[in-house]
Amino acid sequence: MIVARLAGSGDASLLAGFDPELHGGELRGDGGYLATRDGPRLVALAAATPAVGDPLLRRYLDVHRAYGYREYRNGSLWELLGAVLGHPEQGWVREWLAHLGLVVLAAPNRGEFLEGLEIAVLGLQASAGDSSAREELAARRDAAVEQAGALPPSPLRGQGDVWGVHRRRLAALAEAFSQFPAGASDAAGLAATALRVGRGFAGITAPANLTLAETASIALPGDSGSVERALAAAEEAAHNIQDTTFCARTTARVTAMRQRWWPLPPLDPVQVTAVIGRLSRDRSAPEFGAVHVIGERYEHREPSSSVVMPRQMLTADTLDQLVTVYQRPTEDFLRHNEGRGWAPDERLDHGTLVNVPDPGFPPLVAARLSAAALAGGPPGPALSALLRHLVPVTGADVTALGTVLARLLLCSPTQDVQLLAELRRLVTGAAAAASAE
Repeated sequence: MIVARLAGSGDASLLAGFDPELHGGELRGDGGYLATRDGPRLVALAAATPAVGDPLLRRYLDVHRAYGYREYRNGSLWELLGAVLGHPEQGWVREWLAHLGLVVLAAPNRGEFLEGLEIAVLGLQASAGDSSAREELAARRDAAVEQAGALPPSPLRGQGDVWGVHRRRLAALAEAFSQFPAGASDAAGLAATALRVGRGFAGITAPANLTLAETASIALPGDSGSVERALAAAEEAAHNIQDTTFCARTTARVTAMRQRWWPLPPLDPVQVTAVIGRLSRDRSAPEFGAVHVIGERYEHREPSSSVVMPRQMLTADTLDQLVTVYQRPTEDFLRHNEGRGWAPDERLDHGTLVNVPDPGFPPLVAARLSAAALAGGPPGPALSALLRHLVPVTGADVTALGTVLARLLLCSPTQDVQLLAELRRLVTGAAAAASAE
Protein backbone atom coordinates (compact mmCIF):
# COMPACT_ATOMS: atom_id res chain seq x y z
CA MET A 1 0.00 0.00 0.00
CA ILE A 2 2.86 2.38 0.79
CA VAL A 3 4.53 1.85 -2.57
CA ALA A 4 1.28 1.85 -4.52
CA ARG A 5 0.22 5.15 -2.95
CA LEU A 6 3.52 6.85 -3.78
CA ALA A 7 3.73 5.36 -7.28
CA GLY A 8 0.18 6.44 -8.01
CA SER A 9 0.91 10.04 -7.13
CA GLY A 10 2.93 10.72 -10.29
CA ASP A 11 4.27 14.25 -9.85
CA ALA A 12 1.67 15.07 -7.20
CA SER A 13 4.48 15.36 -4.65
CA LEU A 14 3.30 12.71 -2.25
CA LEU A 15 7.00 12.37 -1.59
CA ALA A 16 6.14 15.02 0.96
CA GLY A 17 3.30 14.95 3.42
CA PHE A 18 1.78 17.95 1.69
CA ASP A 19 0.64 18.79 -1.82
CA PRO A 20 3.05 21.50 -2.97
CA GLU A 21 1.48 23.66 -5.63
CA LEU A 22 -0.59 20.76 -6.99
CA HIS A 23 -4.31 20.43 -6.39
CA GLY A 24 -5.63 16.98 -5.60
CA GLY A 25 -4.02 13.85 -4.30
CA GLU A 26 -4.36 12.15 -0.94
CA LEU A 27 -2.54 14.09 1.76
CA ARG A 28 -0.55 12.23 4.38
CA GLY A 29 1.51 13.14 7.39
CA ASP A 30 1.84 16.41 9.23
CA GLY A 31 3.81 18.38 6.66
CA GLY A 32 6.98 16.31 6.60
CA TYR A 33 8.24 13.84 4.03
CA LEU A 34 6.33 10.59 3.76
CA ALA A 35 9.63 8.71 3.75
CA THR A 36 10.04 9.67 7.41
CA ARG A 37 7.22 7.24 8.17
CA ASP A 38 7.43 4.93 5.17
CA GLY A 39 11.18 4.27 5.35
CA PRO A 40 11.35 2.45 8.69
CA ARG A 41 8.43 0.23 7.70
CA LEU A 42 9.91 -0.70 4.33
CA VAL A 43 13.36 -1.34 5.81
CA ALA A 44 11.86 -3.43 8.61
CA LEU A 45 10.04 -5.54 6.01
CA ALA A 46 13.28 -5.92 4.03
CA ALA A 47 15.08 -7.07 7.18
CA ALA A 48 12.35 -9.55 8.15
CA THR A 49 11.48 -10.87 4.68
CA PRO A 50 14.08 -9.80 2.09
CA ALA A 51 12.37 -11.55 -0.81
CA VAL A 52 9.33 -9.31 -0.30
CA GLY A 53 10.82 -6.17 1.24
CA ASP A 54 13.82 -5.61 -1.05
CA PRO A 55 11.78 -5.43 -4.31
CA LEU A 56 9.27 -3.08 -2.68
CA LEU A 57 12.02 -0.80 -1.41
CA ARG A 58 13.58 -0.80 -4.88
CA ARG A 59 10.22 0.23 -6.39
CA TYR A 60 9.99 2.99 -3.79
CA LEU A 61 13.40 4.24 -4.97
CA ASP A 62 12.35 3.95 -8.62
CA VAL A 63 9.50 6.38 -7.96
CA HIS A 64 12.04 8.83 -6.56
CA ARG A 65 14.33 8.32 -9.57
CA ALA A 66 11.54 9.37 -11.95
CA TYR A 67 10.44 12.28 -9.78
CA GLY A 68 11.11 15.67 -11.33
CA TYR A 69 11.47 18.05 -8.38
CA ARG A 70 15.10 17.59 -7.36
CA GLU A 71 14.86 19.42 -4.04
CA TYR A 72 11.84 17.46 -2.84
CA ARG A 73 13.25 14.21 -4.15
CA ASN A 74 16.52 14.64 -2.30
CA GLY A 75 14.76 15.79 0.85
CA SER A 76 12.71 12.60 0.81
CA LEU A 77 15.80 10.48 0.11
CA TRP A 78 17.54 12.10 3.08
CA GLU A 79 14.74 10.87 5.31
CA LEU A 80 14.91 7.42 3.72
CA LEU A 81 18.65 7.33 4.39
CA GLY A 82 18.04 7.33 8.14
CA ALA A 83 15.86 4.25 7.83
CA VAL A 84 18.37 2.44 5.61
CA LEU A 85 21.14 3.05 8.16
CA GLY A 86 18.97 1.31 10.76
CA HIS A 87 19.07 -2.08 8.99
CA PRO A 88 20.88 -4.65 11.17
CA GLU A 89 23.13 -6.05 8.38
CA GLN A 90 26.11 -3.91 7.45
CA GLY A 91 26.53 -5.45 4.00
CA TRP A 92 22.89 -4.70 3.16
CA VAL A 93 23.32 -1.10 4.31
CA ARG A 94 26.36 -0.60 2.05
CA GLU A 95 24.52 -2.04 -0.93
CA TRP A 96 21.49 0.20 -0.44
CA LEU A 97 23.58 3.30 0.20
CA ALA A 98 24.90 2.81 -3.33
CA HIS A 99 21.34 2.50 -4.63
CA LEU A 100 20.39 5.72 -2.84
CA GLY A 101 23.43 7.52 -4.27
CA LEU A 102 22.50 6.58 -7.82
CA VAL A 103 19.00 7.95 -7.36
CA VAL A 104 20.39 11.21 -5.93
CA LEU A 105 22.55 11.58 -9.05
CA ALA A 106 19.75 10.73 -11.48
CA ALA A 107 18.73 13.63 -13.73
CA PRO A 108 15.29 15.07 -12.95
CA ASN A 109 12.85 14.85 -15.84
CA ARG A 110 10.94 18.06 -15.21
CA GLY A 111 11.78 21.73 -15.41
CA GLU A 112 14.80 21.50 -17.73
CA PHE A 113 14.57 23.35 -21.03
CA LEU A 114 16.81 23.03 -24.09
CA GLU A 115 14.35 23.91 -26.84
CA GLY A 116 15.74 27.43 -26.98
CA LEU A 117 18.82 26.10 -28.75
CA GLU A 118 16.80 24.80 -31.69
CA ILE A 119 14.75 28.00 -31.80
CA ALA A 120 17.95 30.06 -31.92
CA VAL A 121 19.30 28.00 -34.83
CA LEU A 122 15.98 28.33 -36.66
CA GLY A 123 16.28 32.07 -36.22
CA LEU A 124 19.77 32.06 -37.67
CA GLN A 125 18.64 29.92 -40.61
CA ALA A 126 15.74 32.28 -41.26
CA SER A 127 18.08 35.29 -41.12
CA ALA A 128 20.35 33.55 -43.63
CA GLY A 129 17.49 33.41 -46.11
CA ASP A 130 16.13 29.89 -45.50
CA SER A 131 12.43 30.28 -46.32
CA SER A 132 11.44 26.91 -44.82
CA ALA A 133 13.12 27.84 -41.52
CA ARG A 134 11.31 31.18 -41.52
CA GLU A 135 7.98 29.39 -42.08
CA GLU A 136 8.70 26.87 -39.32
CA LEU A 137 9.70 29.61 -36.91
CA ALA A 138 6.47 31.49 -37.65
CA ALA A 139 4.48 28.27 -37.16
CA ARG A 140 6.16 27.70 -33.82
CA ARG A 141 5.38 31.26 -32.82
CA ASP A 142 1.69 30.86 -33.63
CA ALA A 143 1.46 27.47 -31.94
CA ALA A 144 3.21 28.71 -28.81
CA VAL A 145 0.84 31.65 -28.44
CA GLU A 146 -2.21 29.43 -29.01
CA GLN A 147 -1.04 26.76 -26.56
CA ALA A 148 -0.18 29.30 -23.88
CA GLY A 149 -3.66 30.77 -24.20
CA ALA A 150 -5.21 27.34 -23.69
CA LEU A 151 -3.34 26.53 -20.47
CA PRO A 152 -5.59 25.59 -17.53
CA PRO A 153 -5.70 28.07 -14.65
CA SER A 154 -4.06 25.68 -12.19
CA PRO A 155 -1.78 22.63 -12.33
CA LEU A 156 -3.21 19.22 -13.08
CA ARG A 157 -1.95 15.96 -11.60
CA GLY A 158 0.71 14.17 -13.59
CA GLN A 159 1.03 16.91 -16.18
CA GLY A 160 4.45 18.21 -15.20
CA ASP A 161 5.30 21.88 -15.22
CA VAL A 162 3.84 22.87 -18.58
CA TRP A 163 3.61 26.49 -17.42
CA GLY A 164 7.37 26.79 -17.08
CA VAL A 165 7.94 25.14 -20.46
CA HIS A 166 5.49 27.47 -22.23
CA ARG A 167 6.92 30.52 -20.52
CA ARG A 168 10.46 29.60 -21.53
CA ARG A 169 9.41 28.68 -25.09
CA LEU A 170 7.76 32.04 -25.59
CA ALA A 171 10.82 33.76 -24.15
CA ALA A 172 13.17 31.86 -26.48
CA LEU A 173 11.01 32.75 -29.48
CA ALA A 174 10.93 36.41 -28.43
CA GLU A 175 14.73 36.51 -28.23
CA ALA A 176 15.08 34.86 -31.65
CA PHE A 177 12.66 37.29 -33.31
CA SER A 178 14.36 40.22 -31.58
CA GLN A 179 17.43 39.60 -33.75
CA PHE A 180 15.50 40.07 -37.01
CA PRO A 181 15.61 43.58 -38.48
CA ALA A 182 11.80 43.47 -38.79
CA GLY A 183 11.12 41.23 -35.79
CA ALA A 184 10.66 43.80 -33.03
CA SER A 185 6.86 43.61 -32.94
CA ASP A 186 6.87 39.79 -32.89
CA ALA A 187 9.45 39.81 -30.11
CA ALA A 188 7.47 42.30 -28.04
CA GLY A 189 4.22 40.37 -28.49
CA LEU A 190 5.80 37.06 -27.51
CA ALA A 191 7.43 38.55 -24.42
CA ALA A 192 4.11 40.12 -23.38
CA THR A 193 2.34 36.77 -23.86
CA ALA A 194 4.96 35.03 -21.73
CA LEU A 195 4.37 37.56 -18.95
CA ARG A 196 0.69 36.60 -18.92
CA VAL A 197 1.27 32.85 -18.45
CA GLY A 198 -0.20 31.72 -15.13
CA ARG A 199 1.78 30.35 -12.23
CA GLY A 200 2.76 26.70 -12.31
CA PHE A 201 4.99 24.91 -9.80
CA ALA A 202 6.53 27.64 -7.67
CA GLY A 203 9.99 26.09 -7.57
CA ILE A 204 10.18 26.07 -11.36
CA THR A 205 8.20 29.26 -11.94
CA ALA A 206 10.64 31.39 -9.94
CA PRO A 207 13.75 30.77 -12.12
CA ALA A 208 11.61 30.81 -15.28
CA ASN A 209 10.45 34.31 -14.38
CA LEU A 210 14.05 35.38 -13.82
CA THR A 211 14.70 34.27 -17.39
CA LEU A 212 11.62 36.15 -18.54
CA ALA A 213 12.96 39.34 -16.97
CA GLU A 214 16.09 38.86 -19.06
CA THR A 215 14.00 38.28 -22.18
CA ALA A 216 12.04 41.47 -21.51
CA SER A 217 15.31 43.43 -21.37
CA ILE A 218 16.22 42.04 -24.82
CA ALA A 219 12.83 42.04 -26.57
CA LEU A 220 11.32 45.09 -24.86
CA PRO A 221 14.27 47.51 -24.58
CA GLY A 222 13.56 50.39 -22.28
CA ASP A 223 10.47 48.72 -20.79
CA SER A 224 11.58 48.53 -17.16
CA GLY A 225 7.99 47.85 -16.10
CA SER A 226 7.94 44.43 -17.80
CA VAL A 227 11.27 43.52 -16.23
CA GLU A 228 9.93 44.48 -12.82
CA ARG A 229 6.75 42.47 -13.36
CA ALA A 230 8.78 39.36 -14.10
CA LEU A 231 11.06 39.91 -11.10
CA ALA A 232 8.05 40.46 -8.82
CA ALA A 233 6.47 37.24 -10.13
CA ALA A 234 9.73 35.39 -9.43
CA GLU A 235 9.73 36.68 -5.86
CA GLU A 236 6.10 35.70 -5.29
CA ALA A 237 6.74 32.20 -6.62
CA ALA A 238 9.86 31.82 -4.46
CA HIS A 239 7.91 32.73 -1.33
CA ASN A 240 5.33 30.03 -2.09
CA ILE A 241 7.67 27.07 -2.42
CA GLN A 242 6.47 24.57 0.16
CA ASP A 243 9.76 22.98 1.21
CA THR A 244 11.09 25.61 3.58
CA THR A 245 14.82 25.23 2.87
CA PHE A 246 14.16 25.27 -0.88
CA CYS A 247 11.94 28.33 -0.32
CA ALA A 248 14.69 30.18 1.56
CA ARG A 249 17.34 29.34 -1.03
CA THR A 250 15.20 30.38 -3.99
CA THR A 251 14.08 33.57 -2.25
CA ALA A 252 17.74 34.44 -1.58
CA ARG A 253 18.52 33.91 -5.27
CA VAL A 254 15.72 36.23 -6.34
CA THR A 255 16.79 38.79 -3.74
CA ALA A 256 20.35 38.70 -5.06
CA MET A 257 19.10 39.21 -8.60
CA ARG A 258 17.02 42.21 -7.59
CA GLN A 259 19.68 43.71 -5.36
CA ARG A 260 22.79 43.11 -7.47
CA TRP A 261 22.03 42.12 -11.02
CA TRP A 262 19.17 44.45 -11.96
CA PRO A 263 20.61 47.74 -10.71
CA LEU A 264 19.45 51.19 -11.69
CA PRO A 265 20.99 52.52 -13.85
CA PRO A 266 21.44 49.26 -15.78
CA LEU A 267 24.81 47.58 -16.18
CA ASP A 268 26.80 49.15 -19.00
CA PRO A 269 28.90 47.07 -21.47
CA VAL A 270 32.15 47.84 -19.65
CA GLN A 271 30.70 46.61 -16.35
CA VAL A 272 29.27 43.49 -17.99
CA THR A 273 32.63 42.62 -19.53
CA ALA A 274 34.42 43.09 -16.19
CA VAL A 275 31.91 41.00 -14.25
CA ILE A 276 32.01 38.18 -16.81
CA GLY A 277 35.76 38.10 -16.41
CA ARG A 278 35.51 37.79 -12.64
CA LEU A 279 32.77 35.16 -12.82
CA SER A 280 34.72 33.01 -15.28
CA ARG A 281 37.80 33.17 -13.02
CA ASP A 282 36.11 32.45 -9.67
CA ARG A 283 32.43 31.60 -9.55
CA SER A 284 32.69 30.90 -5.80
CA ALA A 285 33.44 34.55 -4.97
CA PRO A 286 30.98 36.15 -2.49
CA GLU A 287 29.59 38.54 -5.11
CA PHE A 288 28.18 35.52 -6.96
CA GLY A 289 26.36 34.13 -3.95
CA ALA A 290 22.72 34.59 -3.01
CA VAL A 291 21.51 37.25 -0.54
CA HIS A 292 19.48 36.90 2.66
CA VAL A 293 17.76 39.89 4.24
CA ILE A 294 17.70 39.74 8.03
CA GLY A 295 14.03 39.84 8.99
CA GLU A 296 12.81 38.26 5.72
CA ARG A 297 9.06 37.63 6.17
CA TYR A 298 8.25 35.84 2.88
CA GLU A 299 5.35 38.26 2.65
CA HIS A 300 3.84 36.79 -0.52
CA ARG A 301 3.44 33.32 0.97
CA GLU A 302 -0.21 32.37 0.80
CA PRO A 303 -1.83 32.11 4.25
CA SER A 304 -3.54 28.89 3.17
CA SER A 305 -0.18 27.19 2.56
CA SER A 306 -0.16 23.69 4.01
CA VAL A 307 3.35 24.19 5.35
CA VAL A 308 3.88 26.92 7.95
CA MET A 309 7.26 28.63 7.98
CA PRO A 310 9.26 27.53 11.05
CA ARG A 311 9.81 30.40 13.46
CA GLN A 312 13.58 30.25 12.97
CA MET A 313 13.14 30.96 9.26
CA LEU A 314 11.59 34.29 10.19
CA THR A 315 13.74 35.24 13.18
CA ALA A 316 17.24 34.06 12.19
CA ASP A 317 19.65 36.95 12.77
CA THR A 318 23.07 35.33 13.22
CA LEU A 319 25.28 33.42 10.83
CA ASP A 320 24.92 30.34 13.04
CA GLN A 321 21.15 30.47 12.67
CA LEU A 322 21.37 31.04 8.91
CA VAL A 323 23.54 27.94 8.65
CA THR A 324 20.54 25.98 9.91
CA VAL A 325 18.05 27.81 7.68
CA TYR A 326 20.05 27.31 4.48
CA GLN A 327 21.75 24.03 5.34
CA ARG A 328 25.12 25.36 4.22
CA PRO A 329 28.45 24.93 6.08
CA THR A 330 29.43 27.49 8.71
CA GLU A 331 32.85 27.98 7.11
CA ASP A 332 31.20 28.89 3.80
CA PHE A 333 29.02 31.52 5.47
CA LEU A 334 32.09 32.96 7.20
CA ARG A 335 34.09 33.06 3.96
CA HIS A 336 31.28 34.74 2.03
CA ASN A 337 30.98 37.42 4.70
CA GLU A 338 34.59 37.69 5.88
CA GLY A 339 34.81 41.38 4.95
CA ARG A 340 32.07 42.20 7.46
CA GLY A 341 33.94 40.99 10.52
CA TRP A 342 30.89 39.24 11.95
CA ALA A 343 31.22 36.54 14.61
CA PRO A 344 29.08 33.42 14.00
CA ASP A 345 26.83 34.23 16.96
CA GLU A 346 26.71 38.02 16.47
CA ARG A 347 23.17 39.39 16.14
CA LEU A 348 22.64 41.39 12.96
CA ASP A 349 20.32 44.35 12.51
CA HIS A 350 16.98 44.05 10.74
CA GLY A 351 17.43 44.63 7.02
CA THR A 352 21.11 43.62 6.94
CA LEU A 353 22.08 41.90 3.68
CA VAL A 354 23.99 38.65 4.24
CA ASN A 355 25.86 36.79 1.52
CA VAL A 356 24.60 33.20 1.24
CA PRO A 357 26.92 30.52 -0.18
CA ASP A 358 25.01 28.88 -3.02
CA PRO A 359 26.84 26.79 -5.65
CA GLY A 360 23.64 26.66 -7.73
CA PHE A 361 23.43 30.43 -8.20
CA PRO A 362 26.40 31.27 -10.49
CA PRO A 363 24.74 29.58 -13.52
CA LEU A 364 21.79 31.95 -13.07
CA VAL A 365 24.17 34.91 -12.86
CA ALA A 366 25.82 33.70 -16.07
CA ALA A 367 22.43 33.61 -17.80
CA ARG A 368 21.64 37.11 -16.55
CA LEU A 369 24.96 38.44 -17.85
CA SER A 370 24.45 36.77 -21.22
CA ALA A 371 21.18 38.70 -21.56
CA ALA A 372 22.85 41.95 -20.52
CA ALA A 373 25.54 41.40 -23.14
CA LEU A 374 23.05 40.51 -25.90
CA ALA A 375 20.84 43.49 -25.05
CA GLY A 376 23.74 45.92 -24.87
CA GLY A 377 25.87 45.14 -27.87
CA PRO A 378 25.50 44.37 -31.58
CA PRO A 379 25.93 40.70 -32.57
CA GLY A 380 29.40 39.88 -33.79
CA PRO A 381 32.71 38.16 -32.98
CA ALA A 382 33.50 40.35 -29.95
CA LEU A 383 30.17 39.63 -28.29
CA SER A 384 30.42 35.96 -29.17
CA ALA A 385 33.87 35.73 -27.58
CA LEU A 386 32.56 37.39 -24.43
CA LEU A 387 29.63 35.01 -24.04
CA ARG A 388 31.83 31.95 -24.56
CA HIS A 389 33.42 32.69 -21.16
CA LEU A 390 30.03 32.10 -19.53
CA VAL A 391 29.39 28.61 -20.91
CA PRO A 392 31.61 26.67 -18.44
CA VAL A 393 29.95 28.46 -15.50
CA THR A 394 26.54 27.00 -16.41
CA GLY A 395 27.59 23.36 -16.65
CA ALA A 396 25.76 22.26 -13.51
CA ASP A 397 22.43 23.74 -14.67
CA VAL A 398 21.14 22.30 -17.94
CA THR A 399 18.53 25.01 -18.46
CA ALA A 400 20.98 27.85 -17.80
CA LEU A 401 23.48 26.15 -20.11
CA GLY A 402 20.87 25.95 -22.88
CA THR A 403 19.89 29.57 -22.34
CA VAL A 404 23.46 30.87 -22.54
CA LEU A 405 24.25 28.70 -25.58
CA ALA A 406 21.12 29.94 -27.37
CA ARG A 407 22.16 33.55 -26.74
CA LEU A 408 25.69 32.73 -27.86
CA LEU A 409 24.25 31.46 -31.14
CA LEU A 410 22.05 34.53 -31.56
CA CYS A 411 25.04 36.85 -31.17
CA SER A 412 27.04 34.81 -33.70
CA PRO A 413 25.10 35.24 -36.97
CA THR A 414 26.38 33.34 -39.96
CA GLN A 415 25.32 32.87 -43.58
CA ASP A 416 26.95 29.41 -43.82
CA VAL A 417 23.95 27.24 -44.73
CA GLN A 418 25.83 23.96 -44.27
CA LEU A 419 27.09 24.96 -40.84
CA LEU A 420 23.59 25.99 -39.76
CA ALA A 421 22.15 22.68 -40.96
CA GLU A 422 24.73 20.79 -38.90
CA LEU A 423 23.99 22.97 -35.86
CA ARG A 424 20.29 22.20 -36.28
CA ARG A 425 21.01 18.48 -36.34
CA LEU A 426 23.16 18.71 -33.21
CA VAL A 427 20.77 20.77 -31.11
CA THR A 428 17.75 18.70 -32.16
CA GLY A 429 19.59 15.58 -31.00
CA ALA A 430 20.57 17.21 -27.71
CA ALA A 431 16.98 18.25 -26.99
CA ALA A 432 15.69 14.78 -27.84
CA ALA A 433 18.27 13.15 -25.54
CA ALA A 434 17.33 15.48 -22.68
CA SER A 435 13.63 14.65 -23.14
CA ALA A 436 14.38 10.92 -23.16
CA GLU A 437 16.23 11.21 -19.85
